[in-house]
Amino acid sequence: MKKYIISLIVVVAFVLQTYAQDRALTHFNSVPQSIENNPSFTIPYKFYMGFPGLSSTNIVYQNVFSYSSAVKKRDDDSLYIDPKAFLSEFKKNNLISLETKLDFLDFGFRVKKNFFYFTQSLRANLNLWMPGDFMQLLIKGNASFVDEDRALETKMLRINASAFTETTIGYQRNLTDRINIGARFKFLLGLANANTKDSYLYLHTNPGNYFLTANGRFNAGYSTLIDFEDENFKFEPSTLFQNKGFAIDLGGTYRFSDQLAVGASIHDLGFIKWQTNTQSFEGGLIRDEFVFGGVPLEVLFIDSRVNSDIFKEISDTIMDSFYFTDTTKSAYTTMLPTKVCLDAYYILGKNNVFGAYYRSDFINGLMLPSLTLSYNRKLGRILQVGASYGIAYQQYNKLGLGLSLKTGPSHFFVTTENIFSFTNVAKMKNIYVHFGYNIVFGKWREALLDANRTSVDF
Repeated sequence: MKKYIISLIVVVAFVLQTYAQDRALTHFNSVPQSIENNPSFTIPYKFYMGFPGLSSTNIVYQNVFSYSSAVKKRDDDSLYIDPKAFLSEFKKNNLISLETKLDFLDFGFRVKKNFFYFTQSLRANLNLWMPGDFMQLLIKGNASFVDEDRALETKMLRINASAFTETTIGYQRNLTDRINIGARFKFLLGLANANTKDSYLYLHTNPGNYFLTANGRFNAGYSTLIDFEDENFKFEPSTLFQNKGFAIDLGGTYRFSDQLAVGASIHDLGFIKWQTNTQSFEGGLIRDEFVFGGVPLEVLFIDSRVNSDIFKEISDTIMDSFYFTDTTKSAYTTMLPTKVCLDAYYILGKNNVFGAYYRSDFINGLMLPSLTLSYNRKLGRILQVGASYGIAYQQYNKLGLGLSLKTGPSHFFVTTENIFSFTNVAKMKNIYVHFGYNIVFGKWREALLDANRTSVDF
């Protein structure tokens, strides 16, 4: 049984630990999608349209362990999962994050100093906090906690997952020669949500008498378009428009000179109100704690046979000590994971851009900071290349590369935040590839990088 639990955890962790925002794209000014990192960024075209299904594609993978650290090879070349090596990769708290976005429609156009754009997207995000102690309990049981005479506490066991459609209307304007502003207004329709709150688990085994003391509670809920209470899993098309929400992105950029600029932005400041097929689950101890002292041998064995009734008595005692409710609940509201960002760039010469991008993600009441340093250079009229180095939560060696190629109206770009992940797949802990294809027309002279506005490359 333990083998199957470990295998399931490995598969789930590899599949789910993904994250979609492209920090390396921040100062790639030739790419229209760079405006997603700050709504005030200037798009240097009069019109762009993302090719449906290819305008912006993200392939992201992040993990706390690698394949080679979890899976080992025997002398006969057969494979096995090494629980000790697997557990050694887990920190005290481990965040599993998934954020994906698929654009069905994406286009924008310029009217003098004003730029308008529209995007229709399908989004999904998952944020799961997995304590290292919880993984240890699942794989090794409570033996190690007894040896160390410490309790298992999983206050950081949390999950919030949502899927929704997003209709975005964006606006960017150069107010003056030095000030840019931008905003995105997002109209959301929820498809599904699952979340927990105020949930934790406490277990302590007394090393002297092995008495087990337990405490905990959980509070979970979900909303879906499908009615799982109905035996036919009923779906009503009208429910597609019932889980409404709204979010806004705001950004601003100030240029101290033609070479130096700083910016600030906030993303996904909003909510979704869930109303369709809502369900809640709540459980916990009736008293402050539950203590299990084991079963005396004279009770467990009667006439040299196992007393099967004792297991029912133990089960009844446990059930009587806990409560559990499963109810249909009224509408509830969840907030989107908000991001607050600061950015800056410095132009050296005509075609060299040095940038910095700081971001704080607010997830389940916690703040996760990250920092990315970047360098971009224009090479002639059609090519822009870049490199980046990033530091994020539990990741400290993210070297990225990027390329933007424009030939006529065709524009292709590709970036990665961790080029090292391609050098050894077995030791890969994360991978990030972002690529897209756009059709662009016109050039806007005010958006060009150099002070004399003479290098019209994009």
